[in-house]
Amino acid sequence: TVGDLNNDHRLDIAVANRDVRTLGIFGGETTYSTGINARPYCIATGDFNRDGRLDVVTGNRGGLNLGVFLGFDGGALENHMTYSTSSADASVSVAFADFDRNNKTGIVVANFGTNNVDIAIQYGVGIFRVEISCSSSSNSNPNALAVDDLDNDSRQDIVVANYAADNIGAFLGFGNETFTDQVTNSTGIFSFPSSVVIGDFNNDNRSDIVITNYNAHYVSVFLTAPYSSFRRHITYSTCTDSGPYCVAVGDFNNDRLLDIGVANFQDNSIGIFLGFGDETFNCITKYSTDPYSYPMSVAIEDFNCDSRLDIAVVNYHDNFIGMLEGFGDGTFGNKMIYPTETGSLSRSLVVADFNDDKLLDLVVANSDTSSVGVFFGYCCDPFRNQSTYDTGNNSHPSSVAVGNLNNDNQSDIGVANYGTNNIGILLGYRNGTFTKQTI
Repeated sequence: TVGDLNNDHRLDIAVANRDVRTLGIFGGETTYSTGINARPYCIATGDFNRDGRLDVVTGNRGGLNLGVFLGFDGGALENHMTYSTSSADASVSVAFADFDRNNKTGIVVANFGTNNVDIAIQYGVGIFRVEISCSSSSNSNPNALAVDDLDNDSRQDIVVANYAADNIGAFLGFGNETFTDQVTNSTGIFSFPSSVVIGDFNNDNRSDIVITNYNAHYVSVFLTAPYSSFRRHITYSTCTDSGPYCVAVGDFNNDRLLDIGVANFQDNSIGIFLGFGDETFNCITKYSTDPYSYPMSVAIEDFNCDSRLDIAVVNYHDNFIGMLEGFGDGTFGNKMIYPTETGSLSRSLVVADFNDDKLLDLVVANSDTSSVGVFFGYCCDPFRNQSTYDTGNNSHPSSVAVGNLNNDNQSDIGVANYGTNNIGILLGYRNGTFTKQTI
């Protein structure tokens, strides 16, 4: 994930290191543990306690929990809090939203092994309790989720990519912490949808959906109609044996139309689809991430302060983050790499500004080292070495999210801990540091 962790107007990077169970921040040398065998799997950022500082959440696959790191001034993180999710080895994707319109951020996590979505509601400043669970149906294995207002009723809805069921599922929110039963749309037989992102792809001011289909080797674009129903989906090939695993969107060629970026796990590439603004896209253009790198997560932002969108990618096997510089015309080059921890198996990436320097930082989930890592942004030389935060023993964080969890106007970090079956919270300080993960 990317954001300004220490309020210096520069983008930083936070990574979740799976194998060494830590969260890493590029821009410092501090390590933040997610716990022994936590295996952080995904990561996100946000200001959970409304102190004006970005915080971090990781999904710990080994710990079966979410870990939340609250931010301090300068980009540091407090010891993290963890919140148990479902009882099985499960949590793989995490996001934030205000589900009851009370100006308090909630945490939502997709549980791959237990076929459901858990929602942690905020009680008090930065304190959460997991008390809502929505079924995604038996043997569905939800692998990713996104939150947005799909039906234009000013209430937050949830979309999940059901990997084993070959469909996407939508839970429409009523604005009072309750949701409809899941409504599904097929992505194709044996397609294995792996990630989901929301954007307006035909300029009708409605939220549309793009999905990566790992086994079918294509992306699907679903267009929304009134009352959140989905029209037929359009598919775009990522090429044979490409294995598209993660998707992100942005305007790569400055034509004010959304384009699509895809991390192709099997053929070790980043794929770009330029949009025409009428729900159609051109054929894919690819950029190598190096042999056997296995890219798993991608983020799109202007990391080097040239007003052009760049691409950051987590390479699962090589234990580093790669960045491709954007030239503003839809093309990319000048690849740079930033190491995570040895054996980290990093897999989830989110963008935020943790230190209030107006520059974007990155936070990643390091699954096999049970940590989250933060990379602070520096414009001309976009990122420095990561700072890492422990997410707990055997937590294996799988997903991270960022939001203001304690109403202090500072971004905090939430973590889905796959190994310990809980949610972890790191509250952010304005200097880019965070509390230790707390239960």
